[in-house]
Amino acid sequence: MNKKLLSVIASVFGLLIIFIYLNFAVGLVHFSQFVTLVLAFAIAPVVLWGIIELHSELSQSDNRIILRLGTVYLVIAFSFFLLMLVVQQAIFISMDEFIANEPNDANKNILKFILKALNRVQLGIDVAFDVFYSLGLVFMSIVLMKHKGFGTPFGIYGIACGSLLLIFNLYTFPIPPRNANLFDVGPFTAVWWIWIIAQGIRQRKTKPNYPTRTEE
Repeated sequence: MNKKLLSVIASVFGLLIIFIYLNFAVGLVHFSQFVTLVLAFAIAPVVLWGIIELHSELSQSDNRIILRLGTVYLVIAFSFFLLMLVVQQAIFISMDEFIANEPNDANKNILKFILKALNRVQLGIDVAFDVFYSLGLVFMSIVLMKHKGFGTPFGIYGIACGSLLLIFNLYTFPIPPRNANLFDVGPFTAVWWIWIIAQGIRQRKTKPNYPTRTEE
């Protein structure tokens, strides 16, 4: 497949996934449980595709070690993100069913307490995601600062978001900042991704088509 077309497809899917994430964050549109799970579990695989595309775009950078670190941190981060979602939904769906089917009020209260305890498991995985995600944003943004196709504004915004996200998560650990009545930086990092994707699309419009490999 033509490499430029593949990059365009990745960009379109990337934007869709970002808006799906933002929808989940603010709760604008509600879907059935099956659709919600499909959309939520699709976030990490699509973002990982985007990360590889971004790495390819920045591969000629002079900061190759920093680029590799940023790429690896983001890949680890979104692996944790998928793990967090799977564990979270497995806990919530199962415990909600157990509580709903338990006729004894005392036992229901015990199950609710167990749910609160189990919830800390997925919250811990969420913090692991945020640590690698924050560091990945910072390192990738350092590379973007010196890349002629992006520049200082991309770098400064990403470094600021990544740094604040890391600091706030460590400060409120093991509770996420949003649950500790602290400013949640997470949704603002989505702006960084939208900005990156939009800039990538703009750059591809000015480049010639990539050569398509042909079979011998």
